[in-house]
Formats: sequence, C-alpha cells, structure tokens
Amino acid sequence: MKYNTKKEKNIAIGWFIAGEGTITFASIKRHTGAISIYPRVRVVNCDLKLLNQFKTLVGYGDINTTHKERPNPLYQWEIRCFKKCVPFLKEMIQFLPSKQEQAKLIIEYFEYRNKLSRKHPKDNNDFEFVYRMRKLNERPNQVNKEIKFLKDVGYKR
Repeated sequence: MKYNTKKEKNIAIGWFIAGEGTITFASIKRHTGAISIYPRVRVVNCDLKLLNQFKTLVGYGDINTTHKERPNPLYQWEIRCFKKCVPFLKEMIQFLPSKQEQAKLIIEYFEYRNKLSRKHPKDNNDFEFVYRMRKLNERPNQVNKEIKFLKDVGYKR
C-alpha cells in the first residue's frame, strides 16, 4: 500500500499496532541471578506476507515464527530494545489510538533508568514499572503469572 505522507503512514502503523499488537515490558531472570527488563513492541499475525509489508512500512524490526506446531503458525514482528523502541514510540505515540499509556510508560521507564548508573541493580522502582504495564495490558491469567514472577524476584507492593 502506498501512503502520500508520513502522517498517513504513521496512522496506518498506529492502527495496525492497536489491532494486532502489544506494547509491553519483557522481564527475565538471567542465569547469573540478574534481572533484565526491556521494552517490546510486537505485532502478531498468521499472514507472513502482511507482516513483511508491515516491516517494510516501519523500516525495521525482526520477524520470527511462534507456535510452529499449529496448523497455521503465527508470525511476529517485533522490536525489543530501548535503542529502537523509545525513538519509535516517541514518534508513534500520537498515532496509537489505544496503547498510548503503554508507550508513555516505556518512555518514562527509559528516562528513569537513564538517570541511573548502568550497573545500578533493579529494585522495587523497576518492578513497579513492570507491574503498572501488566495492569495496563491486563489479561487475568497472564497477570497472575507475571505477578508471581515479580514476587519471585523480590518485588513488594
């Protein structure tokens, strides 16, 4: 599809993310015991051609296959580091009809962590950002699993 202006292109990207996408934090506990929290913008669809068009429209991102065991595998386009997510979200925030709060939270967390030393360990403040994101993206079963993870890593609310 051809767009006449950058604004038209951004509107299309924003609506696609609103309908098929997720803006969230991924949080994992490394084998060293350290905890990593990073942003993730993801669009999932079973049509690989459509996701390739979306990637071309955005200009970057990775496409992976998930749930390969399904009769129709799912494909996902994603960006998942602060270096790419934050500029992308700052540009796209006004075009996201339903996920602006999630985008703002990632930007806010980036600014918070940017003020700290790179080696500053994750603490309750970090986990509060993850908790707030989980509440914004609330799906009951997923939230319970994520809250268990937060408690396992020492988050206290």
